[in-house]
Amino acid sequence: MNEHMTTLIIVFVVVLVIVAVVRLYNRAVRVDRLHHRVLGARATLDAMLLYRATAVLEMLSTGVFDGEDKQRLTLAAQQVLHCQLPIVEDNLEPDDERTDMPPVSWGSKLNLRVTSAKIEHGEGTHDAMRERESSHNSPRVTQENALTTLIHTMLTPEVRQRATAKPAQAQAIENLDRAMYRLNLAMSFHNMHVLQAQRIRASWDARLFHLAGHAPMPQQCHLALDHPGELPQ
Repeated sequence: MNEHMTTLIIVFVVVLVIVAVVRLYNRAVRVDRLHHRVLGARATLDAMLLYRATAVLEMLSTGVFDGEDKQRLTLAAQQVLHCQLPIVEDNLEPDDERTDMPPVSWGSKLNLRVTSAKIEHGEGTHDAMRERESSHNSPRVTQENALTTLIHTMLTPEVRQRATAKPAQAQAIENLDRAMYRLNLAMSFHNMHVLQAQRIRASWDARLFHLAGHAPMPQQCHLALDHPGELPQ
């Protein structure tokens, strides 16, 4: 009887270990897939940002604005198109896909390490994530937000109404609105995937067994975008 019970216990423990290993493997695969989804969504977001800047230049070519207004919008759009910085500086992209970035100060590096440790150990997870996301704001975000501000400030209802008399201008503005709408969707999808990755990586098993390996925590992209056609309040 004792030998039978011992055999059952051993079988139970072996099965339990196998189930645990399989579960951890599946979780690790899921983390990896979520990281790839984040990168895919980020590539789409980057493409939509370039598409918007191109739409701005195409609109300007139709004569919607002239003089200083045209120069300001042109400069802002061209700066975005020529910017080589990533939209989110969380270093999630593989090394061979990263562009050169400005050096980070020693104090900033120390702050990121402390914040990262808090996240990985579940200490103040929500506040730590928000702190780290704010510290990863790319200079490119500033440029993109500057372009957004100019679009909403200059593309007033009066300008839109005046453009209706010229089909080329009206079509160009419509294309820009479509680009803004798609950009909103792209950012929403990107941040949704980031949240999913952050939640699974904040779980006890992901932290305990380091299921994400050495991959950095993905961060959201916070662009100041308003619904197309609306002016900021």
